[in-house]
Amino acid sequence: MWRLWPLFKRLWTAVGAVTAGLAVKDLFAVWTNQSVPDVERFSRFPLGHWYWAGGGLTLFAIISVVAARAHRRHKAPRFIGVAPGRRARKEAKVPPLAAPVAATPLMVGRDGELAQLHEWFASVRQRERRVVFIAGETGIGKSTFVRAFLDSVEKDGAARTARGQCVEQYGAGEPYMPMLEALTQLGRGAEGPRLLALLHRLAPAWLAQLPALLTVEERARIQSETHGLTQQRMLREMADTLAALAAHAPLVLLFEDLHWSDASTLDLIAAIARRTEPAQLLVIGTYRPVEVLAGDHRLRALKQELELHGHCHELRLKLLSEAEVAVYLGLRFANDSSQHGRLAPAIYRRTDGNALFMVNVVDYLVAQGPLLDTSKIEAPRNIRQMIERNLDRLDAEEQEVLQGASVVGAEFAVAAVAAALERPVSEIEACCTRLSRHEQFVAASGMSEWPDGTVASNVRFLHALYREVLYDRIPPGHRIELHRRIAAREETAYGERASEIAAELADHYSRANDKSQAVKYFQLAGEQAVAKGADNAAIEQLGAALELTSKLPDDHARRLQEMRLRILIGPSLMAVKGLGSSETATNYTRALELCQLAGDTSALFEALSGLWTFHLVRAEHREADALVQQLLASAHESKDDSHLAFANFAAGTTAFWCGRLETAAERLARSIAACKPGQRLYQVFVDDPAVYSRAYAAWTHHCQGRPDQALATVRDCMQVARMQSHPRTLARATQFAGHLHLFRREPDAVVEHCRTLKSLAGEHGFPYYLALAEILAGCAAVQYGEGTPGVEAIKRGIDAWQSLGSGLAVPWFLGELAEGLRSIGRCDEALEVVSDALRRSEGSGERQFAAELHRIAGTALMAQGKSVEAENSLRRATEIARTQSAKMWELRATTSLARLLDEQGKPAEARAMLADIYKWFTEGFDTTDLKDAKALLDELSR
Repeated sequence: MWRLWPLFKRLWTAVGAVTAGLAVKDLFAVWTNQSVPDVERFSRFPLGHWYWAGGGLTLFAIISVVAARAHRRHKAPRFIGVAPGRRARKEAKVPPLAAPVAATPLMVGRDGELAQLHEWFASVRQRERRVVFIAGETGIGKSTFVRAFLDSVEKDGAARTARGQCVEQYGAGEPYMPMLEALTQLGRGAEGPRLLALLHRLAPAWLAQLPALLTVEERARIQSETHGLTQQRMLREMADTLAALAAHAPLVLLFEDLHWSDASTLDLIAAIARRTEPAQLLVIGTYRPVEVLAGDHRLRALKQELELHGHCHELRLKLLSEAEVAVYLGLRFANDSSQHGRLAPAIYRRTDGNALFMVNVVDYLVAQGPLLDTSKIEAPRNIRQMIERNLDRLDAEEQEVLQGASVVGAEFAVAAVAAALERPVSEIEACCTRLSRHEQFVAASGMSEWPDGTVASNVRFLHALYREVLYDRIPPGHRIELHRRIAAREETAYGERASEIAAELADHYSRANDKSQAVKYFQLAGEQAVAKGADNAAIEQLGAALELTSKLPDDHARRLQEMRLRILIGPSLMAVKGLGSSETATNYTRALELCQLAGDTSALFEALSGLWTFHLVRAEHREADALVQQLLASAHESKDDSHLAFANFAAGTTAFWCGRLETAAERLARSIAACKPGQRLYQVFVDDPAVYSRAYAAWTHHCQGRPDQALATVRDCMQVARMQSHPRTLARATQFAGHLHLFRREPDAVVEHCRTLKSLAGEHGFPYYLALAEILAGCAAVQYGEGTPGVEAIKRGIDAWQSLGSGLAVPWFLGELAEGLRSIGRCDEALEVVSDALRRSEGSGERQFAAELHRIAGTALMAQGKSVEAENSLRRATEIARTQSAKMWELRATTSLARLLDEQGKPAEARAMLADIYKWFTEGFDTTDLKDAKALLDELSR
């Protein structure tokens, strides 16, 4: 009805004017004696005209006033959002302040922060890349602040900008979604041709994720060429592409709402921040601290780590002061300064300086008319109430459309809303367009085209809270039905390409309480994350699928589904939670149980491999040894080369740690032979035997007294690891190489590998390898003669290693600690540490370094002058080494024993004993151990 008010008002005005005009005309005729036929007419007409004119005008005035007031109440500003004054300027009739003069969002109280951001941008123009986090609570003005900065750098063409929005609705979402959005924006702009060329050359894996920039044929070809990607490759490709894009002109990337980011986007930001080559690149990310601090959010740890190394900066936006609120009022209502001082304190009290609260309160006051008593300002208690108030001002159709849109997501396709509401797309599009033009709750965001040919507008909510409030208003039962309709329509529209929106469909089916369909699409999304090397995203998607699977009927189909999900999630759990974590144990134990029930040989092997890794890392060697026998039996039954490679690797590794070097060498050789060239088994198993078998073979060769062969094998191991471009595998190979050089007593090489290991561990978040790097660094310091700092570093590394649930190699690491303590004269402590290490070794069955432990104890006893005890320890060391065929440990123990015998006046016995073991060696004469033995032999001979 109120939409007809303007027409009604015009008609009424015209009728009133005509009526009054006729009355005046007749009266004038009477008083001028025109057309007066007789006295009766003269006496009748004047009175009639007075009543006609006066009554009509009076009635017109009354109705006009009543209707105008009702119209004003109905047409109060519906919502302004964060761009003040636009609706109020058009519709407020009697505002307490003059009409707003600002047509764009106003920003106050941010001069210092804006200056700092421009200062960082100036350094970017000098080819110094920057990552800046803008932090602030809901409504604080992050978007307005960043928009002001981007407008300033875009105005004079100083930089190219692109924006990516993180959304909450789909949980982990598609990996790298905000980056893909930003790339799509750049690709559709003037930068498009150059960007496409760079993506073709440097980042084909990313280009495959941008269907809007490719033909169907191009995309299919690129996807086939980039199948089986690792996360490391994805990160490297994009980092290289951005560096190339920002080589000649500044590029600014904005990622909004990082507290909702998928894990892979955070990994990308970290990779960009850690790059050292020059680039005119500025990455800005906004987030809400309360969302990050409330739980164990990955953004929190990432930001802390980047700040620690000087790789990022943060700007915290604070609440506005009362003075700044007054400045805002002065800017917004420049034509009327009479009430600024009076209203500012009242508005500040009601809003606490929250920018979005403040804007909405001012808009509300403008709509209400004159306000004399500021104590009666009706400010909402919180922003949700304000949003509710403005929603209620919309008509029923607009509210229904926005509620349907809130079910789709923070950014939505109009076609999906139409499906939810079962209405024509054209009607929904018209409504959204109208709301967008009035800046009410939503804004246009381009077009979308579905594979079935459906084309419609894309729209986004201006603020996430708008969507949250709308979503909460929908009754739960109706909400479920809306999600069901959206999922069914999108699944039909995408057809065979439904996997492209797997995360979105999973979320809708989950909220629609369709568990079977939700599990299907969560699994698809998880598989895609695994293929990209995005372990955190894989855990979120596959974990959601497992949670829903547990609610399905307990039948054979459900058990098969759960088994497959647990096999898929296993490697990612180990990478993120830890090889020895309780989550890993629980997952693989359940997977093994399900595999045995299902009789699936292939899945059974993968479950066994995960459990073996878990028990090995926890130094539960007896359990690991038992699983080796099952792995070997399963591998021989399946006749799968990859299974044979891993089973022999497991057998060889377990044998190594238990001190069975000959068995270890044989099994590891078989594993290497079973690995096909170019095979990347890290996509199947946590440990890739193509790399790790070579690493353990190198250690085995050295222990057996073949140091040259060991060195050649570890170099081969490093080459294979580098070819695979898998960060976790490369870190493991680097760690093995570092420890081999530690065996060889070459601290310079140890330090070099330690630096590389720390870099890889820090860049990719590998706490295991950070702990190992700390131990390596400490051992190198001891070999340099810097015993005290070396001891402290080894202690820190051991503590970190054990805190991660790891027990593997702890006796060996304790032996290195004891060696450091002995070197600085703390022999009593050294002997206590060795005793602890030997107890652990006997308890776990980890005997590989038992000979070394007894040798270290013997040298500490020698330093204390306890010859008898020292001789017993050293002879025990030679016996153990001889039993294990550990010729290098036997040489070390014999050299120490020969020194002791010489001191006891038995040089002949010492020389004979040392000469016997020295003559066994045929290589490695340039190593420190063999040089020491030769020097002592020469001395004894003289």
